[in-house]
Amino acid sequence: MIFVYTRVTEFLKAMGKFMIQFRLVDRLDLEFFALMPEHRARVDRLIEEGVISLYALNTERTHGWVVISADSLDEALSIVERFPIYKYMRVEIDQLLIFDGETMRLPKVSLN
Repeated sequence: MIFVYTRVTEFLKAMGKFMIQFRLVDRLDLEFFALMPEHRARVDRLIEEGVISLYALNTERTHGWVVISADSLDEALSIVERFPIYKYMRVEIDQLLIFDGETMRLPKVSLN
């Protein structure tokens, strides 16, 4: 049993998922809005590359969540620091033990 636990632990360390929770600063200036197209392009590219699994923003545009695949917390932070709007973000990062959801499953079979 110890061998299995060690192998799982090594796998989790090698294939880390990190939840980034961010708050945007209270006052967003024109520079922030000018950076949005570049920011969205970067996020879209990282999603296509499989680096970002999830990107969400609340309706008030004040709080967001990103799930990133990275080898370490430092690497996850480095990815976020390269976001064009990073200077407007206050971030917290947690390594995830479990990341599961409907999109992680096989498609449902329809017998039409």
